[in-house]
Amino acid sequence: MFHCFFFDLDGCIYRGSNPLRNVANAIKFIKSKGFKTIFLTNNATATTLEYLNKLRSMGVPAELNEILTSASATGIYLRNYLKCRRVYAVGGYSLEWELKRQGLKIVKNPSDCSVEALVACLDYSFNYRKLKNALTLLSRSKDLHIVFTNPDTTVPLERTIIPGAGSITNSLRVFLTKEPIIVGKPSKIILEIALSLVDLSADEVVLVGDRLETDILAANRMGIFSILVMTGVTSPSDVPDRNFKPDLVISSVSDIPKVLSPLLENQKV
Repeated sequence: MFHCFFFDLDGCIYRGSNPLRNVANAIKFIKSKGFKTIFLTNNATATTLEYLNKLRSMGVPAELNEILTSASATGIYLRNYLKCRRVYAVGGYSLEWELKRQGLKIVKNPSDCSVEALVACLDYSFNYRKLKNALTLLSRSKDLHIVFTNPDTTVPLERTIIPGAGSITNSLRVFLTKEPIIVGKPSKIILEIALSLVDLSADEVVLVGDRLETDILAANRMGIFSILVMTGVTSPSDVPDRNFKPDLVISSVSDIPKVLSPLLENQKV
């Protein structure tokens, strides 16, 4: 039986600063039926607290412990799985905020030999100096953990798209001698952390998202039931792609109350 919904944010709950129509009511309905919810996003340019305030301002019922960004998941992964304590961060304030929230020390000197991990995400102020500092760090230690928050090449806004974390991390990849650890979707890591937060297994949750190559692929890799919505970057003509297999395709999150009963009935067969 399903006990929890994992919701992507950008293109699923809202588009930029605009809430999608009737989505807040759909979330309220889902919660009223006793389902847990986790809001997870690859976008690490805001803190979990800022996402909480944004969701609540749109009328979406949410709690801080229900929000997981690729940055907050990275902090959890560094602390609990890699057992790191001192990290060098290429990213904005939101990345550092999430890392510090997990008790990690942000080292500013790229020549510091105590650094255990290089962490990188979307950075609006990325420049040649930051690239040079990252190279300095990488050249000093071969045992350094290389952790990227997410691979997204773009971020959707209301009427346009902007370069995503991939535009930053790909510039660092040319210096690497080993594959980096990717935390965000389509990696299993962020979903494994989300499952641990709700203490459920993969067959007990539903993932709702708008991107085939991140949301749906991540769900496919984990064996999670997936719902694809058409309110983000995916169009109906994209769906036949055999590489990504959503279990259900709907127009919007607002349609979930209509499909919820048949969905639950289908589990009993």
